[in-house]
Amino acid sequence: MFDRIYNDIYVSEGGNFRFYLKYFIFFMLLFYGSIVVGTVTHEIGHITVAKLLGYNVKMDYHSMDWYKSGQVDFVKPINHDILITWGGVIVTCLISIFSLYLLIQCTAINIKFWVYLFCSLFISRQIVNLLLSIIGKLYLGKQSYFGGDELALSQMHNLNEGTISIITAIIATIVCSYVIFVILPKKYLISFFAASLIGGISGYYLWFCKLGPYVLPAIQ
Repeated sequence: MFDRIYNDIYVSEGGNFRFYLKYFIFFMLLFYGSIVVGTVTHEIGHITVAKLLGYNVKMDYHSMDWYKSGQVDFVKPINHDILITWGGVIVTCLISIFSLYLLIQCTAINIKFWVYLFCSLFISRQIVNLLLSIIGKLYLGKQSYFGGDELALSQMHNLNEGTISIITAIIATIVCSYVIFVILPKKYLISFFAASLIGGISGYYLWFCKLGPYVLPAIQ
């Protein structure tokens, strides 16, 4: 039975621009996994740099912090703050670029193909962050159209506050467009976009509002 289900999911079918329920469900699960893994690996990027610089760290389901053990009035050096902040952004981008390279090498639509494809979309974080920041400014009264690591990096580099957000979002748009419109078989587009909308929103809510605080509370 499981072999039949496996083949049903991964073996090519004829026809273009149809909605495939099984692929929709499959893509939904991959989007859920991508949100969790993408978020955690991003924070691991920050943590890796902080550890290399000799700091203690603590992490939870959506963020991390770094400090010097025993120093009550510890002031974060700006040069280290820049490096640690870049760490998460760079790791996310590197995972996407390396996964895209592996994806291009694939000669068949199998489990590796889908894993590489969704990992190559980790960089979409840059687009989502920018869109959420714009929505926050327009509808929630936030102070800026930009936010997150990208805003902090622009400020620390004394750039216009949107510089890093816009540049990384443009790069992410190029990568994601290539993956979705060139590599992803066209017959899966409708199922993919439906799963990305529903899975992306529900996955974000489930991880950041419901499951994340219980699955990955603050650890050191």
